[in-house]
Amino acid sequence: MKILKFGGTSVGSPNAFLKVFDAIISNTDGKCVVVLSAVTGTTDKLLEATNQSIKNLEQSFKILSEVKNKHLDIVNKLFEDNINLDNFVNSIFNDINNRITAYNNLGELTSYNISSVVSYGEILSSRILFELLQSKGVPSQLLDSRELIATDNNYKESKVDYQLTYERFVSKSHIFETKNVFITQGFLGSCNKGKVSLLGRGGSDYSASLFGFFLNKMGHNIEEIQIWTDVSGVLSADPRIVTSSKTIKSMSYDEIRILSYLGAKVLHPDTIKPAISANIPLRVMNTFSHDNSLNTLILGSDKLVTPSINSLILIDNCYELKIFPDSTENGFSTCERIYNLLRNSGNKIYLKIASEEVIKVYLKENPAPLLNITDNISFSVNSISLLAFTGYNVSKMINIIYNSLDIFNLSIVAYTDNCCYLKCSEKFEIEKLNRLHNFVFDNYSQKE
Repeated sequence: MKILKFGGTSVGSPNAFLKVFDAIISNTDGKCVVVLSAVTGTTDKLLEATNQSIKNLEQSFKILSEVKNKHLDIVNKLFEDNINLDNFVNSIFNDINNRITAYNNLGELTSYNISSVVSYGEILSSRILFELLQSKGVPSQLLDSRELIATDNNYKESKVDYQLTYERFVSKSHIFETKNVFITQGFLGSCNKGKVSLLGRGGSDYSASLFGFFLNKMGHNIEEIQIWTDVSGVLSADPRIVTSSKTIKSMSYDEIRILSYLGAKVLHPDTIKPAISANIPLRVMNTFSHDNSLNTLILGSDKLVTPSINSLILIDNCYELKIFPDSTENGFSTCERIYNLLRNSGNKIYLKIASEEVIKVYLKENPAPLLNITDNISFSVNSISLLAFTGYNVSKMINIIYNSLDIFNLSIVAYTDNCCYLKCSEKFEIEKLNRLHNFVFDNYSQKE
């Protein structure tokens, strides 16, 4: 069995829905569970309309009308005549309008009020896809994720109750024997009172990971979780600034965590924790690509063999802080004290290196104003560009990176099994980043 998750852009238009249909058909040699996000932009629009309900009811209705018309347009272009689906969309928005009016009369919003409206995005998209499969003769089952994913009652940013969720899955285990294709909603669950709850941003990835985890626990063989989006896997650099960025063939969960922490727009590691704990591979794929070979497989480090350099990321406009411990305090104690001070101030810390002689901290914001009011600290601060090459067993590929240091005026700050950190004492221009990317990856490719 595979889990297929499609993001908002993958269901953003009639043509996109058809691409999703094609992707499902290509995976129907076995069972699959399809987890859907809302049509692109819908979640934000529903949230905006709900927030406007107690301020400007007319504006709220205007926003809802736009969202409704977008869904009806998708329905009308996908189906020649589907009165039941038209009626379903209209009934959903009638319910939303009634809720919005009630919130306006009350003059206040609760987190449940918000989640109850925002949840309709996934309910709409999943019903449209289900009807599309039915119309094309593909037997499928529409599942309600609110009946499966159990959460606490923090409705907008809910935490999953794993024990109760497992019990819910077990109670409905017979359903998964009835069909080969199952359609459900990402992002949604329900608390023990049965009220709808939301899993927060990135919740659809989390939902897919949860379905994989619990079905695996029930004894189903989950081959992989596929995350379908509008890019061809995870890329070797930000394609908006590095024109020659390429798809990474395979990488580890650990590398994904590093990239996410450094600011790359990749899967958020917290949303895929259930899949990681169940050791289920993830594959990032492009809904709109004709070449399905351009995808990224994400595995546990124990399943990787060959050392690799996979990606380059630039963190511009950050700072190198050097702290010089005095003779009255142990250097490592100083490091812990300063680190806690900086962290509690909200400054993002990318890396810290400590010794008795000097402590180096690489961080987002200038720490000097904070440290100037702290007694007995000798320090210096320099504005730098921080760069990182990530991969697997990077230390074994370090010679390739060394060759670039003099050419690009870089120095190595530190390296671990999965990342090599470098710094440049000046602003690292985009043109220079492109050249560095090509220099390292061209040399790396020649050695593969």
